[in-house]
Amino acid sequence: MSLLFISAAAAVRSSFYRPYRYIYFYREFALFDIISLIMIFALPSVLYYASLLFFRASFLFSFFPTIILSAYIFYLLGSNYTTFLAGLRRRSSKQNRLAEWASKHDLRTGLFNRSAFDEISASHKSNSISAILMVDIDRFKAVNDNYGHFVGDAVIENVSRIIQRSVRSSDICVRWGGEEYLVLLDNCTRENAQVVAEKIRSSVEASNTRELPAVTVSIGGAMRHNMDLNFDEVAREADRNLYIAKRAGRNRVSFGGAELAPTRSDVLDHGNNARYH
Repeated sequence: MSLLFISAAAAVRSSFYRPYRYIYFYREFALFDIISLIMIFALPSVLYYASLLFFRASFLFSFFPTIILSAYIFYLLGSNYTTFLAGLRRRSSKQNRLAEWASKHDLRTGLFNRSAFDEISASHKSNSISAILMVDIDRFKAVNDNYGHFVGDAVIENVSRIIQRSVRSSDICVRWGGEEYLVLLDNCTRENAQVVAEKIRSSVEASNTRELPAVTVSIGGAMRHNMDLNFDEVAREADRNLYIAKRAGRNRVSFGGAELAPTRSDVLDHGNNARYH
């Protein structure tokens, strides 16, 4: 009797392993085999003796329906079990992707965070000239004090969008901390880096709306001509130039020395496939 039960259950069980129906993993096999053994030996016996006890059925009347019913119940339970495992693995995979994204991005703005920039700069292999811009919102503390932190967050998000629209999709935009941003412009000359910086500055100045208080930004820039130069050193130089722009009166761009005069920001194509020549 046990051999018949095992044969019937194994025949149904084999249908679960067709590769085009479900995706299986090694850990799932082990758990599924344990459940299968329990069902193969326990369930048919329980059904068989229950039919004899409660319905006082004859042996032949109870035996064959028990096999069929056991196989059908096994099929239903097995289908639900494997579907549940496949869905659980998909949800787990999605959660892992979201967690990985969150570990590299600022949740407020969607820009890269400093940890992601450290990884990107460490693996950066380009031999072309690069530029780094440090962008800081002027007098941002006054915005928080006068309008509240919710408005301050909205200002940070708005400036983030302006920065992203002002650069190429291949450029790296980072929320450096608080109201400060870093922009890595790869394959970019000093002249074009100045144009991009001025475009960001003028776009923020012109974006003042009724919903948000008027703000401006100061920008410091630095070039990476030496391919052996660490990006952290370039970022520190850009940060020093940022405070030169601050001390010179804010709402301006500095690449060292005196602040730069406004530069035409419409001479470059900043589309997704544009390159700074």
